[in-house]
Amino acid sequence: MLSYEKVDYYRQGGDLVAGYSSYEQWLDEKKAVELSIYANTDLAKMPEYTEQELKEIYAAQDREEIRGAKPRYWEDVKVGDELTPVVRGPLNEAEMVAWMAGGHAHFISERLTRILLEKTSLPPSWKGVNKWEFGQGFLKGQPRTGGPGSKISAAHPRQVAVGQQTESWRYILLTNWMGDDGFLWKFSTQIRKMNMIGDTTWSKGKVINKYCDNGKYCVDIDVQSINQTGVVTVTGGATVILPSREHGPVVYPTPWIVFQLPESTNKT
Repeated sequence: MLSYEKVDYYRQGGDLVAGYSSYEQWLDEKKAVELSIYANTDLAKMPEYTEQELKEIYAAQDREEIRGAKPRYWEDVKVGDELTPVVRGPLNEAEMVAWMAGGHAHFISERLTRILLEKTSLPPSWKGVNKWEFGQGFLKGQPRTGGPGSKISAAHPRQVAVGQQTESWRYILLTNWMGDDGFLWKFSTQIRKMNMIGDTTWSKGKVINKYCDNGKYCVDIDVQSINQTGVVTVTGGATVILPSREHGPVVYPTPWIVFQLPESTNKT
């Protein structure tokens, strides 16, 4: 099943300020089990890291650079420039819970969730949280067969992170690089592989174009997320508007609904 989501954001007064569209592909659990996409592959095994590999991961995390209040000017950017990677992992349950608690709808306040559930007509097949006892926690009633990395089902041998969590690391990559004075205008993400418990993700970016668009000084960036085995898990691109030494601060775009995003150079 393919689901489509489209959201527009308006400020008070009715002015459109931003929008996004999203596609998701859903696979029937029985069909997923039949296909056994992951169960009989190395993906079913918890990754193991040597001490040297972990040192390299931690060193890369410590090199993360936040531009902040120091402007990055359009004139100083060159095609081929590489962004300082953002590295997250090895992924564990604590990292996933932190994401849920900080930004995912499942972990909004207990009272608000209860009120929302009380106003929702749940289907008879619903097997999630008992809406009258949400205070027992989101994981109440969820099948648990062991600790981190335990097999969730025949279709998913290792626990899978929320796709938006991996996507958020890509936002960090871009906002770290552009600084407070830049503006992230366009962004696209295609999740090609699952990010599972035990995986490490390297979010990398490379400048592929720079140009002026009606007074907006733009930079197109190819953005790739790569796991510890060298596999590209997420691909896509972004357009950032930067301040100009010669022409001044960022010129913000007029909001529009249909976005034409730069294609990734990765054809995986």
